[in-house]
Amino acid sequence: MMMTMRQVKKLTTLQPLLSLVLLVACALPSAASAGEVYRWVDADGVVHYSDRASTGSAESVTIKPLAPASGAATRPASQPAQDGGASSETAAAKTKNANDRVAAIRADECEKAKARLTKFRAADRLLITDPEGVQREMTPDEKIQALAQAEEQEQAFCGGG
Repeated sequence: MMMTMRQVKKLTTLQPLLSLVLLVACALPSAASAGEVYRWVDADGVVHYSDRASTGSAESVTIKPLAPASGAATRPASQPAQDGGASSETAAAKTKNANDRVAAIRADECEKAKARLTKFRAADRLLITDPEGVQREMTPDEKIQALAQAEEQEQAFCGGG
């Protein structure tokens, strides 16, 4: 299809208008999302939300925009928190609680490792259960290896203390 000069001239004159129409068309979805939202409950008790009030019992609801996941992500690092440091205090409290839980678990594992090491050292014979579920006495080499492993665990959990 061949275009005449007149058709080409018409297209170039319409280009700014087409750009404007395209820009408006792109902006419409965001304008529509900012419109009214209605809520109603049907006869079965199911809650519905829509951009159109389909029943007489539909009520208009206000939809708040989502808050950012982290205040720090939307605030420059140089700008202080507006909540008087409450969020950093909350983070510090959560960190302290996590550290306290880890310390409690570590102390519990330390006590278990010490008790296991004491039992291994005091035992004349140690039993082991093989993969078939049969118990047998450890050989002297297996007992040395088990004692060394118990000492390593005690060192890891108790820091040698």
